[in-house]
Amino acid sequence: MPMLSDFISLFFPQYCSGCNALLIQSEKAICSSCFIELDRFKCQTAKNKFVFGRIEVEEYVSAFDLIKDSVLHKILHNVKYRNDKKSANILGIELGKRIKQLKLHNKIECIIPVPISKKKLKRRKFNQSEEIAKGMSQIITAPVETNWLMRKNNLKSQTFSSRLQRAANVKEEYYLNKKKTLQQKCLLIIDDIVTTGATIQSCLEVINKDEYSIYIASVAKTQKD
Repeated sequence: MPMLSDFISLFFPQYCSGCNALLIQSEKAICSSCFIELDRFKCQTAKNKFVFGRIEVEEYVSAFDLIKDSVLHKILHNVKYRNDKKSANILGIELGKRIKQLKLHNKIECIIPVPISKKKLKRRKFNQSEEIAKGMSQIITAPVETNWLMRKNNLKSQTFSSRLQRAANVKEEYYLNKKKTLQQKCLLIIDDIVTTGATIQSCLEVINKDEYSIYIASVAKTQKD
Protein backbone atom coordinates (compact mmCIF):
# COMPACT_ATOMS: atom_id res chain seq x y z
CA MET A 1 0.00 0.00 0.00
CA PRO A 2 2.92 2.48 0.28
CA MET A 3 2.71 3.23 -3.44
CA LEU A 4 -0.99 4.02 -3.13
CA SER A 5 -0.30 6.30 -0.14
CA ASP A 6 2.41 8.10 -2.09
CA PHE A 7 0.05 8.51 -5.04
CA ILE A 8 -2.72 9.96 -2.82
CA SER A 9 -0.32 12.32 -1.04
CA LEU A 10 0.87 13.59 -4.41
CA PHE A 11 -2.58 14.94 -5.23
CA PHE A 12 -3.80 15.54 -1.66
CA PRO A 13 -0.75 16.68 0.32
CA GLN A 14 -1.07 16.89 4.12
CA TYR A 15 0.45 19.72 6.13
CA CYS A 16 1.53 19.97 9.76
CA SER A 17 -1.00 21.62 12.06
CA GLY A 18 1.81 23.29 14.02
CA CYS A 19 4.16 24.67 11.37
CA ASN A 20 2.37 24.02 8.05
CA ALA A 21 5.29 21.95 6.75
CA LEU A 22 4.54 19.16 4.27
CA LEU A 23 4.09 15.89 6.15
CA ILE A 24 5.99 12.78 5.14
CA GLN A 25 4.23 9.42 4.86
CA SER A 26 4.96 8.29 8.43
CA GLU A 27 3.63 11.53 9.98
CA LYS A 28 0.00 12.25 10.85
CA ALA A 29 -1.31 15.79 11.39
CA ILE A 30 1.73 16.93 13.42
CA CYS A 31 5.29 16.68 12.10
CA SER A 32 8.21 15.17 14.01
CA SER A 33 9.83 18.57 14.56
CA CYS A 34 6.70 19.96 16.19
CA PHE A 35 6.41 16.87 18.39
CA ILE A 36 9.94 17.57 19.61
CA GLU A 37 8.92 21.18 20.25
CA LEU A 38 5.88 20.02 22.24
CA ASP A 39 8.20 18.25 24.70
CA ARG A 40 9.22 21.68 26.01
CA PHE A 41 5.69 22.29 27.28
CA LYS A 42 4.93 18.96 28.94
CA CYS A 43 3.55 19.19 32.48
CA GLN A 44 5.64 17.35 35.02
CA THR A 45 3.14 16.88 37.85
CA ALA A 46 -0.53 16.28 38.55
CA LYS A 47 -2.53 18.12 41.21
CA ASN A 48 -4.08 15.91 43.89
CA LYS A 49 -7.36 17.01 45.48
CA PHE A 50 -7.54 20.00 43.17
CA VAL A 51 -10.35 22.53 43.65
CA PHE A 52 -12.41 24.11 40.87
CA GLY A 53 -14.28 26.99 42.48
CA ARG A 54 -15.21 25.30 45.74
CA ILE A 55 -15.56 21.80 44.32
CA GLU A 56 -12.77 19.35 45.03
CA VAL A 57 -11.86 16.61 42.56
CA GLU A 58 -9.66 13.54 43.05
CA GLU A 59 -6.95 14.78 40.70
CA TYR A 60 -6.34 17.27 37.88
CA VAL A 61 -3.95 16.32 35.08
CA SER A 62 -2.82 18.35 32.08
CA ALA A 63 -0.52 17.13 29.32
CA PHE A 64 0.95 20.53 28.43
CA ASP A 65 1.37 24.11 29.61
CA LEU A 66 -0.11 26.52 27.08
CA ILE A 67 2.13 29.35 25.91
CA LYS A 68 0.69 32.01 23.61
CA ASP A 69 1.84 31.74 19.97
CA SER A 70 3.63 28.44 20.66
CA VAL A 71 3.35 25.40 18.40
CA LEU A 72 0.77 23.93 20.78
CA HIS A 73 -1.25 27.15 20.67
CA LYS A 74 -1.34 26.99 16.87
CA ILE A 75 -2.35 23.31 16.86
CA LEU A 76 -5.18 23.88 19.33
CA HIS A 77 -6.37 26.87 17.30
CA ASN A 78 -6.55 24.66 14.20
CA VAL A 79 -8.41 21.99 16.17
CA LYS A 80 -10.99 24.44 17.46
CA TYR A 81 -11.52 26.70 14.48
CA ARG A 82 -10.32 24.78 11.41
CA ASN A 83 -11.93 21.40 11.98
CA ASP A 84 -8.61 19.62 12.55
CA LYS A 85 -9.96 16.35 13.97
CA LYS A 86 -6.74 14.44 13.32
CA SER A 87 -4.70 16.72 15.56
CA ALA A 88 -7.36 16.52 18.28
CA ASN A 89 -7.14 12.74 18.15
CA ILE A 90 -3.34 12.78 18.38
CA LEU A 91 -3.37 15.22 21.30
CA GLY A 92 -5.84 12.88 22.98
CA ILE A 93 -3.39 10.03 22.57
CA GLU A 94 -0.69 12.16 24.22
CA LEU A 95 -3.03 13.01 27.10
CA GLY A 96 -3.86 9.32 27.46
CA LYS A 97 -0.15 8.53 27.72
CA ARG A 98 0.16 11.16 30.44
CA ILE A 99 -2.71 9.59 32.39
CA LYS A 100 -1.12 6.17 32.04
CA GLN A 101 2.30 7.49 33.08
CA LEU A 102 0.73 8.76 36.31
CA LYS A 103 -0.86 5.32 36.81
CA LEU A 104 -4.38 6.73 36.89
CA HIS A 105 -5.68 4.71 33.95
CA ASN A 106 -6.74 1.77 36.11
CA LYS A 107 -8.96 4.05 38.20
CA ILE A 108 -10.90 5.51 35.28
CA GLU A 109 -14.16 3.76 34.38
CA CYS A 110 -15.60 6.29 31.94
CA ILE A 111 -14.38 9.29 29.92
CA ILE A 112 -16.73 12.29 29.76
CA PRO A 113 -15.79 15.00 27.23
CA VAL A 114 -16.99 18.51 28.07
CA PRO A 115 -19.97 18.98 25.72
CA ILE A 116 -20.77 21.83 23.39
CA SER A 117 -24.24 23.00 22.37
CA LYS A 118 -26.07 21.53 19.38
CA LYS A 119 -25.86 24.91 17.66
CA LYS A 120 -22.12 25.13 18.13
CA LEU A 121 -21.71 21.50 17.06
CA LYS A 122 -23.58 22.27 13.84
CA ARG A 123 -21.31 25.25 13.20
CA ARG A 124 -17.99 23.59 14.09
CA LYS A 125 -18.88 20.11 12.72
CA PHE A 126 -17.39 18.32 15.75
CA ASN A 127 -16.70 18.66 19.46
CA GLN A 128 -12.92 18.95 19.97
CA SER A 129 -13.13 17.47 23.50
CA GLU A 130 -14.94 14.44 22.12
CA GLU A 131 -12.24 13.89 19.50
CA ILE A 132 -9.59 14.22 22.21
CA ALA A 133 -11.50 11.64 24.25
CA LYS A 134 -11.52 9.24 21.30
CA GLY A 135 -7.74 9.55 21.10
CA MET A 136 -7.43 8.95 24.83
CA SER A 137 -9.58 5.82 24.61
CA GLN A 138 -6.89 4.25 22.43
CA ILE A 139 -4.58 4.36 25.45
CA ILE A 140 -7.05 4.11 28.33
CA THR A 141 -9.45 1.18 28.08
CA ALA A 142 -12.51 3.11 29.21
CA PRO A 143 -15.64 3.97 27.21
CA VAL A 144 -16.38 7.52 26.04
CA GLU A 145 -19.82 8.76 27.13
CA THR A 146 -21.18 11.72 25.15
CA ASN A 147 -24.89 11.70 26.02
CA TRP A 148 -24.89 12.10 29.81
CA LEU A 149 -23.36 15.52 30.47
CA MET A 150 -25.06 18.03 28.15
CA ARG A 151 -24.87 21.74 27.33
CA LYS A 152 -27.64 24.19 26.53
CA ASN A 153 -27.79 25.96 23.17
CA ASN A 154 -25.71 28.98 24.13
CA LEU A 155 -23.26 30.23 21.51
CA LYS A 156 -21.23 32.60 23.73
CA SER A 157 -17.51 32.27 23.02
CA GLN A 158 -15.06 32.16 25.92
CA THR A 159 -12.02 33.15 23.87
CA PHE A 160 -11.87 36.86 24.74
CA SER A 161 -13.73 36.74 28.05
CA SER A 162 -12.25 37.81 31.36
CA ARG A 163 -12.18 35.47 34.35
CA LEU A 164 -15.47 36.87 35.70
CA GLN A 165 -17.10 36.86 32.27
CA ARG A 166 -16.11 33.22 31.72
CA ALA A 167 -17.73 32.23 35.00
CA ALA A 168 -20.92 34.15 34.11
CA ASN A 169 -21.03 32.73 30.58
CA VAL A 170 -21.07 29.09 31.67
CA LYS A 171 -23.09 29.39 34.88
CA GLU A 172 -25.96 26.89 34.75
CA GLU A 173 -25.09 26.02 31.15
CA TYR A 174 -24.65 22.30 31.78
CA TYR A 175 -27.14 19.64 32.81
CA LEU A 176 -27.45 15.86 33.04
CA ASN A 177 -29.50 13.86 30.57
CA LYS A 178 -32.34 12.41 32.67
CA LYS A 179 -32.92 9.69 30.08
CA LYS A 180 -29.38 8.37 30.53
CA THR A 181 -28.24 6.32 33.52
CA LEU A 182 -24.50 6.14 34.10
CA GLN A 183 -23.40 2.87 35.65
CA GLN A 184 -19.72 3.79 36.07
CA LYS A 185 -18.78 5.66 39.25
CA CYS A 186 -15.19 6.79 38.56
CA LEU A 187 -15.28 9.48 35.90
CA LEU A 188 -12.65 11.38 33.92
CA ILE A 189 -13.97 14.70 32.59
CA ILE A 190 -11.81 16.17 29.86
CA ASP A 191 -11.52 19.50 28.07
CA ASP A 192 -9.10 20.85 25.50
CA ILE A 193 -7.88 23.87 27.50
CA VAL A 194 -8.38 24.90 31.12
CA THR A 195 -7.96 28.64 31.58
CA THR A 196 -9.90 29.86 34.61
CA GLY A 197 -11.55 26.53 35.40
CA ALA A 198 -15.03 28.09 35.07
CA THR A 199 -16.21 25.57 32.48
CA ILE A 200 -15.11 22.59 34.56
CA GLN A 201 -16.64 24.11 37.68
CA SER A 202 -19.96 24.55 35.89
CA CYS A 203 -19.86 20.90 34.78
CA LEU A 204 -19.06 19.71 38.30
CA GLU A 205 -21.96 21.64 39.81
CA VAL A 206 -24.51 19.34 38.15
CA ILE A 207 -22.79 16.08 39.19
CA ASN A 208 -23.43 14.52 42.59
CA LYS A 209 -19.97 14.29 44.18
CA ASP A 210 -21.28 11.85 46.80
CA GLU A 211 -22.14 9.40 44.02
CA TYR A 212 -19.09 9.72 41.77
CA SER A 213 -15.31 9.96 42.06
CA ILE A 214 -14.22 12.61 39.56
CA TYR A 215 -10.89 13.20 37.85
CA ILE A 216 -10.23 16.11 35.47
CA ALA A 217 -7.82 16.19 32.53
CA SER A 218 -7.03 18.70 29.81
CA VAL A 219 -4.66 18.75 26.87
CA ALA A 220 -3.38 22.13 28.01
CA LYS A 221 -3.65 24.58 30.86
CA THR A 222 -2.73 28.23 30.91
CA GLN A 223 0.02 29.31 33.25
CA LYS A 224 -2.51 31.06 35.48
CA ASP A 225 -4.05 27.75 36.62
